[in-house]
Amino acid sequence: MDERKNRRRRTENFVKGQHLKLTDLKERAPRLNQYIFKENIPAYPRPEFHVSYLRHDTNQDGIRGIRKDMGFCAPNQENLDLVWWSLAVGPQEIDSAERRLLEETYPARREEQAQEQEQAQEQAQEQKSFLGKFATSPAFLKSSRFGSYRFTFPLQELLEAYREQFCRGSELVLRVYETVLYKQEVMYSVLVHSDVNNELFKQYPLLTDGPDAVCAYKDGHFIWRSEAMCETHSKTNELVVDYQRNRRPPVLVVIQGEEVKRVDSYKYLGVQINKKLDWTYNTEAPFRQGQSRLFFLRRLRLFSVCNRLLQIFYQSVVASALFFAVVCWGGGIKAWRRNFTPGDIVIIMDDSAPRNSWLTGKIVETIPDKKGLVRHVRIKTKTGFLNRPINKVCLLLEAEDL
Repeated sequence: MDERKNRRRRTENFVKGQHLKLTDLKERAPRLNQYIFKENIPAYPRPEFHVSYLRHDTNQDGIRGIRKDMGFCAPNQENLDLVWWSLAVGPQEIDSAERRLLEETYPARREEQAQEQEQAQEQAQEQKSFLGKFATSPAFLKSSRFGSYRFTFPLQELLEAYREQFCRGSELVLRVYETVLYKQEVMYSVLVHSDVNNELFKQYPLLTDGPDAVCAYKDGHFIWRSEAMCETHSKTNELVVDYQRNRRPPVLVVIQGEEVKRVDSYKYLGVQINKKLDWTYNTEAPFRQGQSRLFFLRRLRLFSVCNRLLQIFYQSVVASALFFAVVCWGGGIKAWRRNFTPGDIVIIMDDSAPRNSWLTGKIVETIPDKKGLVRHVRIKTKTGFLNRPINKVCLLLEAEDL
């Protein structure tokens, strides 16, 4: 594969005149791209997306260029003025791809639908989309990743306008242009030109349809046969919680011939759960988020922002990160980093009050046990002094950082 710098100054590998599948890319791609050589990619169906809309994403500078040039264009590439458009895959295209995939996988389902068409339609409406959950390609994005502006047009209208405005009514020819490999993405390009320029683009093969073709054009729409190049579509993990003294190796769980990945921790509804159920993984995340957001609170205080605005900022930005799902894990936390010391700024948990209204205060005295571990603290708040056990307070700012 050849290498070049794109207009965003990023390195990309490409092959001209071919649409390479993942198996071919692994043979020709450089070893520097380790992402494509992962071996733990589960079996993934290869659906066909029939796309009848194209889109053009751009930013504010691109809008100015479109207005200046009175049309869509791209910077010169190989002395060619190319107009770049991308596939726009919407919910309708995903639903139709799911139906075709189910009909190919389960042929008997087609006969059942013919017999009970109304019932099948009701079930199809109730069934949630499964391909949409695994769709990470930019073609599935609802918003533009290159800017705040997106233009979407029907494919047939766009080709007809291109034929009339740029090709003087000549017939259009579709050719295989190139395959571009990024770090976590593969882009397939199709070249559309007038039949008058056949001699100019004869080095590029014609776009044809076949069982191994990645892209094709048929009946007024593009056919895209997507492939998975990562393991993120495997959503099933196994978390084993075992408190037995004589532990036996758990039996491997196999689903459809694939072993389920066993993990030590898992994120469920925003809460990190580990196999020991001690909330160690979960308390680290809000601690880091709270520390990073407190930086902005300190900056606002340096600019002499009033206390009322500081409280609003704290409740909306800092407290939302610190107290997320605290009802689940708040009672299980422990002073695993350090003992509380006088001068620490803490949050006092109160089960009878909303989280954003919990009091903050400064520790003025610590009460240790026989082993020297702090078990209770005396806290100074704006309303007075309170004595609380350490499982009812959360460290907000260490005394050394003040």
